This record gives sequence, structure tokens and C-alpha cells, in this order.
Amino acid sequence: GKFMSILDNTRLMVKVCKLCYEENMSQAEVSEKLHISKPQVSRIINAAREKGILNIYISNPFAEELELEKIFMEKYGLDQVFIADAGDGPSETQFTSFTRQCAQQLESIMPDNANIGVMSGKTISAVAKQFPSARKKHLHFIPLVGAMGNSGNDWNANSIARILAFKTDSSYSVLNAPVLTQSQKARDYFVQEPDIASVLKEGERCDMALVGIGQISTHSTAYLSGAYQDEDLAALEEAGAVASVSISYIDKNGSIIETSLSNRSIAWPLKKYPKTNVVLIATGLSKAEGLKAVLKGGYINTLMISLKLAKAILETE
Repeated sequence: GKFMSILDNTRLMVKVCKLCYEENMSQAEVSEKLHISKPQVSRIINAAREKGILNIYISNPFAEELELEKIFMEKYGLDQVFIADAGDGPSETQFTSFTRQCAQQLESIMPDNANIGVMSGKTISAVAKQFPSARKKHLHFIPLVGAMGNSGNDWNANSIARILAFKTDSSYSVLNAPVLTQSQKARDYFVQEPDIASVLKEGERCDMALVGIGQISTHSTAYLSGAYQDEDLAALEEAGAVASVSISYIDKNGSIIETSLSNRSIAWPLKKYPKTNVVLIATGLSKAEGLKAVLKGGYINTLMISLKLAKAILETE
């Protein structure tokens, strides 16, 4: 009898809510002040929410990103999606903001006691440089692709593995091989070398792989570093390639194209890896077409992209 009447007492309900939410009293304090038990205070508050007397608004500055993350997860069957708003400043500033946010997010999802494979590329290199210095437990970083060109740079996979190992006080492997050889015969010699074979095998078994998207254009990192020539580019375009991930070339439907380039390459091929969390990090509107193709193919588990790129992809659907 008494319990029902207490929940029917709208005036009491309003009073309890005002004390809790306007005067910031604890439920224990309210119980003392109004001479009702603590469980009853809690029940009154729940009843007030059900009846719509108490409405709690959470002002969420990330509402748009969270909404889009959900859409991407459902649409492309992804395990995790992180969308970062990099603002509207100059592109350099946006890039730095995006890669910094990714670095922080990546640090929170990187498992302990894990082998982490890394691809080459400017975006992943920038994320590595902004990675928080933290004592991670027993990580090991593995370059997934051979070196590009012969000039030193910090966006080679070997360099990225070293930077991340340094930041996390961990170990790393070195892949002493070029990403692209002159002939298939040369490639076959290279991959039989025990040191190279063992690192490639490590890559195949990594727990997490950090990858980016390469463009099939004269603006791509691989082209600019001299890894492939004009005729290679022409052959890829002819075959319908719209993007590359590592040494796998993908057409607009998300299928991997067999090319002679792949037979001359030394790297981790993109495919469905049941035990590897493949994390794709991408920004820049020029990546929209390629990213859409990679997502269609279903090779990715975790996606980290900028808000602008996320919107561009959904708008072109």
C-alpha cells in the first residue's frame, strides 16, 4: 500500500528530483531529509524517468561522429570505427590533428603481448610519431612491406616499426628487402633468404596490422619514391585498380587484381586474415574512391578515418 502511494505522489517525485539534480544532494542525503529509505529514493527517481518527469540530456560534442561510426560499422561489417573531426584549418593542421587523435585511439586499442605489423606510408608514419610514449607490455613491431626506393625516409615500414618500438619500449624486426624487384626471379631469390622469409612469416601471423591506402596515381608515395615506374602505373590503371593496400591492388568492386607487379613484390598481401585485426587509417578526400573499394572487399576490421572522408564516402553512395 504505502509503496504504491509513494510512487503515485507526483509532488514527492518532483521534490526528490529537484533535490538530487538541482541541489546536487546525494540519494542518501535526500533519504535522510525526506525520511524515506534509500532504495525508495532510487525507485522514485527511476519512476520519474519513466513518467517523463525527469529528463536527462547529455550534451554530446561527438554526436555526429558517433552516429557515422555506427553507420559504417553496420554498412561494412566492421568491428570498430573511429571517426575524427580534424576541423577546417589548413590541410597540414587537419592532418596533424587527425593523426594525433588516431595515435591516442590506437594506443587504447593496441593489445599487450602482441605482434603488430606496420605498412609504409605518410599517414601511418605521422601516427607513429604522435604515438604516446608508454610502457606497453611486450609488443613486437613487424614491417609488412619492403623498402621503397633508395633514399632514406621515415615513412618506410622499417622506420615506422622502429619509431613505434622506441615509443613503447618494445622490440621490432627489420625487413631487409626492397618492396619491388626487377623480376619475379629476383623476388623468388629474396624471399628464400632466411632473414627475409622469417620476417614475412611473422607478418602473416601478426595480431594487429596497421595499414593505409595507396593511390594508383603519380601522387602516390610508392610512385614518388621510385618503387614503380610509369609503365607499372599504366598497367594498373588498365587493369582497373583504384587503390593499393600493401602490395595488393584493388578494383572498384573490392576484388584483388592479379598483376605482374604482385609477383615482383616483397610484402604482406592483403587478404582476409581471421586472426589479425586489420586497422586501416586514412584521411584526405583523394582516398574516398580507394577506401570505398577496400571496404567493399571486407578486408578491414577496424577503420580510423577523418570526418570529412567519412561524409564524402556516404555522400557518393
